Amino acid sequence: MLFRSKDGITFDAVAGSSRAISLSAGGNINFLSGLYTEDDVTITATRAAGATAPTSFTVSAPIQTVFGKISLDAGSVFVNNTLSVTNAAIDPGLNDVTIVARSGDLVAQSAISAVNNVSLQQRKNGRLPGKIDAGMVNGRNLSVDADGDVVLGTTVDSLNARVGGSISVRESDDISVSVASTAAGGGRVAISAAGFDPASGATNPRALTASLIDVSSLEVSAPNGSIDVTSNSPRLLRVGGSATPFITNMQAAGNVKIRSTAGEDRKSTRLNSSHLVISYAVFCLKKK
Repeated sequence: MLFRSKDGITFDAVAGSSRAISLSAGGNINFLSGLYTEDDVTITATRAAGATAPTSFTVSAPIQTVFGKISLDAGSVFVNNTLSVTNAAIDPGLNDVTIVARSGDLVAQSAISAVNNVSLQQRKNGRLPGKIDAGMVNGRNLSVDADGDVVLGTTVDSLNARVGGSISVRESDDISVSVASTAAGGGRVAISAAGFDPASGATNPRALTASLIDVSSLEVSAPNGSIDVTSNSPRLLRVGGSATPFITNMQAAGNVKIRSTAGEDRKSTRLNSSHLVISYAVFCLKKK
C-alpha cells in the first residue's frame, strides 16, 4: 500500500495489509489508529516546499509488522503506543526498527520491540539540542546517534551510542555499552544493569561492561552482578573529587574493575601509561 500527501494528514481508521505499507506527507502525520502488516512499514513526514516549521509524526495506537521492518522519519517523532517486529528472520546485522528525528525530539513512551536491532537517531533544531527519551527498547543491539540528551530503558545485549549531551540507561538484564560523548567538556553518563553475571560463554561476560570516550562524570550500578568499565578520556578518570572526569556513584554486588587508559595525555597510551584499576568484591561510592 502506497500513500502520498502534499500536506499533513491524520489517520483515524485501522490500516492493515499483508504487503508493505509506505506513507509520506509534506507536513505532520498523526496516527490515531493501529497499523498492522506482515511486511515493511515506512512512514516519512517531510517539510513541504517553502515551509519553515519542522514536521512531526505522532502515533497513539500500535504499529506492528510480523516479518518486515519499521522505519519512521520526521522532524520530531512521538510514539505513544507500541512499535513491534514480532517474527523477523534472525540477522545480527539487520535493523528491525529505525526512527529518525531530524530536527527535534524523539520520544517513545511505550515499548519498542525487535527481534534484531533498533536504531534511534536525533538531530538538533537550531540552538535547541532536542532529546531522545525511550521508555523501553527490546532487541539485540541498540544504536543511538543523538545531538541532545538521551534517556533509555532497555532490554538489549548491547548499546552503541554517540551523544551530544548526557545519557542515562536503565537495563533490565546484563548489557555491554559503548558511549562516545561529543559534548563540550564531556558528557555525563549514568548506567544501571539489573541482571546477574551471565554464565561462561554468554554474550556479555558481566552484568555491566562499558567502554566510554570523553565523559565528564560517571555513575554505574549493577546491584546483582559485576562491573567492568574502560574510560578512554583525555584525562585520568578519578574516583570522587571535582576534577573531571570523575566517578560520582558506583554500586555492585560482585567485582568492580575500572580502567582509565588515556591518563593526562591521550597520546601517551602505551604500556607505561598511567592506568587506574579498581577491583573489589563490593564497592560503593557516593559523592556528597
